[in-house]
Amino acid sequence: MRTIAFYSYKGGTGRTLVVANAAEYVLRLGLKVFVIDLDLEAPGLHYKLRLAPNAVLPAIERGVVDYLTDFLTTGHVPDSVRPFTIEVPHREDQEGRLDFMPAGTAPSADYWRKLSQINWHRLFYSEDAFGIPFFLELKERIKAEFAPDLLFIDARTGITEIGGVATCVLPDQVVCLLGNNEENLEGARAVLRSIKQAARLPGQGPVDVVPVLSRLPLGRTRPRSVEVDSVGAIRDFLCKEGDCAEATLSFPEVLVLHSEEDLQYKESLRVGGDRTVEQSPLLRDYLRLFSRIIPKELVEPRLGKLIVSAQRDMVENPSRVQQELEALAIYSPHPESYLALLKFYRLRNAASKVMLNTAARYWELARDASNPVLWEVVREHFKFRQELASRERDDAPLDFVEAVWDHAGGDNVEIGLQLADAYAAHPYTRNKSVELLQRLVANSSADEGAVVGAIDRLTRLEEVRTATSLVETFSQQHGGSAAFQAAWARLLIATGDAASAKRLADLKDFRPAKLQSQDPLLYVRLLKLAGQEEELGAALKSALVQTVSGPRGGFTNEFLDLSCLYMELGRRDQLEQHLRQILPKAQADRVLERFQDVT
Repeated sequence: MRTIAFYSYKGGTGRTLVVANAAEYVLRLGLKVFVIDLDLEAPGLHYKLRLAPNAVLPAIERGVVDYLTDFLTTGHVPDSVRPFTIEVPHREDQEGRLDFMPAGTAPSADYWRKLSQINWHRLFYSEDAFGIPFFLELKERIKAEFAPDLLFIDARTGITEIGGVATCVLPDQVVCLLGNNEENLEGARAVLRSIKQAARLPGQGPVDVVPVLSRLPLGRTRPRSVEVDSVGAIRDFLCKEGDCAEATLSFPEVLVLHSEEDLQYKESLRVGGDRTVEQSPLLRDYLRLFSRIIPKELVEPRLGKLIVSAQRDMVENPSRVQQELEALAIYSPHPESYLALLKFYRLRNAASKVMLNTAARYWELARDASNPVLWEVVREHFKFRQELASRERDDAPLDFVEAVWDHAGGDNVEIGLQLADAYAAHPYTRNKSVELLQRLVANSSADEGAVVGAIDRLTRLEEVRTATSLVETFSQQHGGSAAFQAAWARLLIATGDAASAKRLADLKDFRPAKLQSQDPLLYVRLLKLAGQEEELGAALKSALVQTVSGPRGGFTNEFLDLSCLYMELGRRDQLEQHLRQILPKAQADRVLERFQDVT
């Protein structure tokens, strides 16, 4: 039996709601869980357990306070814990069991009377103090009578005697809910340091503490890096060196539970509720927390049986299998259920949106980018489309794609450039795009495609200094490449750097024919900027031939841009002359007439 206590230094963190969601989660996996409400001064877990789907709790007649009062009155521990508990109803098709030991009959007058008569000082500090042995025996009785897989404790806030028992004596693990303010963080750090230094019984290991920042706003209008930096600062604060080595905390990360506005109007459970993980960021947060605190050896065997059962008719009835796997991902949301669903979708060649969405859900729960299936999905299905950027941004969370791309080496040029484009599409992630482009160039060992793609994108982002630095760094390595020269030319035209344009045009290995055939208008603009007047006339006519005679010939945007360039150079007559040389008279007249109307 693993014992997990849920604690918060101050109220308002949603601690009790986390306990209720955790209980519902393990119940749906077919596990047996015993939940005890030790928040005796403000008991409320019974209200939260009623929020479970179709839950109708039996009337509470006795609880922790009654159990303790009976002992104090008679001098004997009650024969059984069962009379002080209730079994929480659940769906008939669930194998699990949830037993609940409430604080008592709160908020009745009888409850408050009994609570007020308990002498906590005598219980814990007198010469013959028996409080700690009493609660340790209660834990052993729960284990013997109910044999639960897990014991959850909803602990009292602040610093209290009963809170000390709940966080230092009884648990194997403490989930500490934090509020994002100085008084909350300082108080929580002091308590967590005391937990770390508290003496443990023989055979007990140190308490595993899991810090969780609660009710953090979603921040849809700011970059995710703001949240990452904020949470990182909180972790650094908690882990700040204490008065001695024993008092110094160490956490690999601080988990986050985001706030959802509708819970401020009406409380509900997210696990087993009417929202999927796609619809509820808080549900995703809960599931990530639960996958961190619920031992895998408890979860995976039971989940494995459910997955095998769902996959039984994969060949003969794939539609039914898909429905069962999808239902399993909803009702038993766990990394393994999403991974099974993802693999099934791949077999059925599901739509890219579905594949990426499911892969992202798995990653968000497991936070494991190493699974090769994820990279295969990203490589095959992630295609950024600018026209859908605002509407479908959440279909493939960019932090998921980036994490998987990074783990695969961060050197895949195609995915790296598309990811940079996706970040660049939103003003608040532009800096992320720049940083990623620099990483791509470094990771790919300055692959030509990566360098050229980075220069072009940095030019569009007006990151002139960074783009120029790439040109200078790699001009010797890639200077003879037509693609590199084209990217360099686009940068020079964007900045109006005439001296550098002349230097490019005068290079020994400059490839004008290649540049002219690939992008005639770019070549003309480069010659204009470099002051190459002699070549400019012939280049203009050649560009015009390509523009009006090609597959998209006629009055196109390219033609309009080139015509405007003729006008800038004061060569309107030459434009008409060239058109009449290139096109039949009637067609040339029509094009010139339209151009006259536009200008």
